[in-house]
Amino acid sequence: MKHIKKILAIAMVMVMALTALTFSGGAESIYDTAKSITNGQTVNTVLYNTGDHVDYKVNVTSSGLLKLSLTAKMQYTNIYVYDANGNKVPVADHTYTSSGYTNYNQKGDSYFETKWNSTIEQFVGTVSYQVTKGTYYIRIERYYSSRGDGNIKLTATFPSTTASKGKLYYLSLTVDKGDTIKLGAVVSSGSKVTWTSSKPAVASVSSGKVTAKTKGSTIITAKCGSTSQKIKITVV
Repeated sequence: MKHIKKILAIAMVMVMALTALTFSGGAESIYDTAKSITNGQTVNTVLYNTGDHVDYKVNVTSSGLLKLSLTAKMQYTNIYVYDANGNKVPVADHTYTSSGYTNYNQKGDSYFETKWNSTIEQFVGTVSYQVTKGTYYIRIERYYSSRGDGNIKLTATFPSTTASKGKLYYLSLTVDKGDTIKLGAVVSSGSKVTWTSSKPAVASVSSGKVTAKTKGSTIITAKCGSTSQKIKITVV
């Protein structure tokens, strides 16, 4: 009897160690396996077997909501979001248009579990997370004993800055009436610069020398070959 108890105790320790290793490995390996996705990008994959998962990462540039819109054709799906320090991010909100039920933040753990609508055999919904600037990691996992073909479609939207769509037309300079200024240009050896003024009556230009004549504004253009630069001269 003692021998049997000892074997059971050893087996229990091995199970606990394996469980800890699996959890730790899963939480840490996401940093290596996560694929970068951009704001609004839709990705598709298939999770064939129980426990299969796919990892993504997003770079958030300001505070706001990270929204994960998911279509999952499997009975049960788990969703986890981690910050850069490996902490699970709690669910802020969720909506669904086709679902059996959803659970989240169970027993102090921050995760989201979905169950499909059995009639159409898919889950369709959105899960939101409150985030700040930083990198976040997303894991979508096929839950145990889950039926279905495993197809998933994910779209992530999150706070991000985009490059300005503004356009620089020309530089500007203000000069007094009667003043003269000298403009210069750096060109390749042997090249010639042609200077023109859109309104010579306001300010004329010759070999880069601008003479302010009367109040108003004009565009001075320096052209060399196929390139040109413009500067707006305002005379006061």
